[in-house]
Amino acid sequence: VVFQDNLSTAACILDRYIRAANAAAGWNFDITFAESTQIGRYAKGGFYDWHVDEDLLSENNEQRKLSGVLLLSDTSEFKGGEFKFKDIKDQPVMEQGSIIVFPSFLKHTVTPVTSGKRISAVSWMHGPKFK
Repeated sequence: VVFQDNLSTAACILDRYIRAANAAAGWNFDITFAESTQIGRYAKGGFYDWHVDEDLLSENNEQRKLSGVLLLSDTSEFKGGEFKFKDIKDQPVMEQGSIIVFPSFLKHTVTPVTSGKRISAVSWMHGPKFK
C-alpha cells in the first residue's frame, strides 16, 4: 500500500471515513477534533488485549467518541492479528485497505500475530463527554 508509512495520508483517510461513518450510521456524535493518528506495528507474538478507547479524556475534558482502524498490511503477509469485538456475533473481516469505524465504548482486541507483521493506522475523534 502506497500510504503504509505515510502517516499524514493515513490520518486524512481516517478522518474522512470516521466523520462519514458518524453521519451514515446515524450516530451523529458531537465530535470536535481528531486525535493524532498512530501506526500500530505487531510482529510475531504482538497483540492488543481487550479494551475500550473512550476512557481517555483530553486536556479539555473531552473524550474519545469514535475510533477508526485502517489495515495497512496485506493479509498474506501475516497470520493471526485479527480485530475482534467483544460479544458481537458477526466479526469484521479486514483486508488490506479496510477501515472499521466504531463507537469508542465498544470493547475490542487484536489477537496475537502468529507470523509476519501486521501494520495498521488508528485514530480517534473526541467530543464533549457523553451524558
